[in-house]
Amino acid sequence: MKGIVICNGIVEDYNTIKCVGADLIVCADGGADHAYKAGVVPHCIIGDLDSISDEARTCFESKGVEFSKHPRDKDETDTHLAINYCIAHGCDDITLYAALGGRFDHAFANVSLLAMLKQRGISSCIVDGDSVLYVSDDVLKISGKQGDLLSLLPLGDGVTILFTDGLYYAIKDRKFPFGYPFGVSNVFTDSKASVRLSGGWLLAVHTVL
Repeated sequence: MKGIVICNGIVEDYNTIKCVGADLIVCADGGADHAYKAGVVPHCIIGDLDSISDEARTCFESKGVEFSKHPRDKDETDTHLAINYCIAHGCDDITLYAALGGRFDHAFANVSLLAMLKQRGISSCIVDGDSVLYVSDDVLKISGKQGDLLSLLPLGDGVTILFTDGLYYAIKDRKFPFGYPFGVSNVFTDSKASVRLSGGWLLAVHTVL
């Protein structure tokens, strides 16, 4: 089941928010404004609801959209709540839009949520314009095209890349210590690239050219 979460980060082009084929669309609070501007009607708007505009609220209330209000003082971010809503409703594949830009702490928190989803066996990614972000601790298989970029960045110590396939700069049995961004701007040589890890968490950023 495919879930879409629209967050409250930065959106430069609303045409990049693609919800066709989604089974469930959830907005994290002010992400409802992005949905409104993109012409997307969500199934639910969740959070402390302190960021959504009156215009978007009125529009979606008139369309019968569910509003799930939570206290301002809580452990989870609004995006985390939206993801939990998707999981509770059976989603096993979740894409986040508008998850980056704005406050860096929120952006990094959203990236970390990809690791949580991976641990729970749920496929996930963040789509940000021409870039797609993935987090993995074992195997990554990414579709693209020749010439696209793929940056591989450790999210901590203990990352070893056993091998890669479909990339110009082949990597084999190499440790990627945190703080040394050796893996920036590798290049697709085919329509698919794969990476196998041994330990640690890796952030992969696919930039479509």
